[in-house]
Amino acid sequence: AQDYDAENLRSLLPGIEFEEAIQVIEVISHKSEDKQMYDQREKAQRDYEWAIASARQEGREEGELVGKVLALQELLGIPQSNRDDLLSTGKDDLQKMVADLQSRLRNRHV
Repeated sequence: AQDYDAENLRSLLPGIEFEEAIQVIEVISHKSEDKQMYDQREKAQRDYEWAIASARQEGREEGELVGKVLALQELLGIPQSNRDDLLSTGKDDLQKMVADLQSRLRNRHV
C-alpha cells in the first residue's frame, strides 16, 4: 500500500471492505506529510535562532576585543584608534593587536 496513492488503491482494490483501510492510509499519509512539514519548519527556525545567537556572540567577542585595544592604547599613552575602524577589523586581527599591545605594556615596565 505504501507504493500507491489512494486512487490507485481504490482501482486495484475495489469494494467497500477496502475503502475504510484506504481512508486510514490516506489519513496516515496526510499526517506524515504534515509532520514532515512541521519538522522542516522547526529545523529552519532552530537554524535561524542558532545563526542569530552565533552572530550576537561573535559581536560581543569583537566588542570586548575593541574595548581591550582602546584600554591598552590608553595605558600605553598612544593615540587611540577609531572605534568604528576597530569594529570593522576582523576578530583575528583584533586578537593580534591585543597581544601586541599587551606585550608592549609588559615590556615597558621591564
